[in-house]
Amino acid sequence: MSAGKRFFTFVMLLVVLGCAADRAALATELAEPVEIELTYVHQPSGMVFPQVVLDFKRVELLRYDKEGLDVSGGYNLERDTFAIIATVYVYPIPKSDDPATDVAASHFEGVKQAIVAAHPDAKLLQEDKVKITQGKISKTGLHALFRLSQATPAGQQMCRSEAYLFTHGKWFIKYRLTYPEAYAEQCARDIKVFMETLKWPEGS
Repeated sequence: MSAGKRFFTFVMLLVVLGCAADRAALATELAEPVEIELTYVHQPSGMVFPQVVLDFKRVELLRYDKEGLDVSGGYNLERDTFAIIATVYVYPIPKSDDPATDVAASHFEGVKQAIVAAHPDAKLLQEDKVKITQGKISKTGLHALFRLSQATPAGQQMCRSEAYLFTHGKWFIKYRLTYPEAYAEQCARDIKVFMETLKWPEGS
C-alpha cells in the first residue's frame, strides 16, 4: 500500500471511529474488557466471536454486566480507500409485563435515540425490516440507517451509520456499523457478507 493510500485509510478510520462513538458511550462503569486473544465463546448464549471474520479483525471484547450476560465484540475492516467499524452485541431480551408490547420495536426506539444522542446532527434516512440468512436459516429484524458528520484532520466528513436488531431465542443480537458515506456501496457488500458469516448460536 502506498504512503498516500495508508494516510487516506488512516483518515477514514478516524472518521468511522469518531462516528462509532456509541461503542464507547455504551461502555458504562460496569463495562469491562474481556481479555482473550483466541476465539471467544459467550457461554450463556453460545455466541462465538472469532478473532477474524473474513477481512474484519476483532479489536475489542466488552462485558457490560457482572453476570456476563451482556457482551459485545468490536470488529474493524480496513481497505485501501475506506474502513468499516462494526460492533456486535448479544444480551438478554427484557421481560415485559404487558403481553401486547412489542419488546423488540420498543427497544429499537431506544437504540435509535442513543445514536441521535451521540450525534445530534444524525438524520434518519431509512427504517425498515430486513432479513439475515445464515445457511438455511433466515431471520427478520429491524434496521435503521443514519447520515451524520464527523470532524477529522482532513475536515468534516460524512458517514453512514446503521443499526440492526434481531431476536434469537431469549437473546437480542444487535449490529452497529459505521463507514464513510462516499463508499456506501462498497461497504454494503462487505457488511452483508460479514453479517452472514458471523454465525449465530444454534437453536431458535
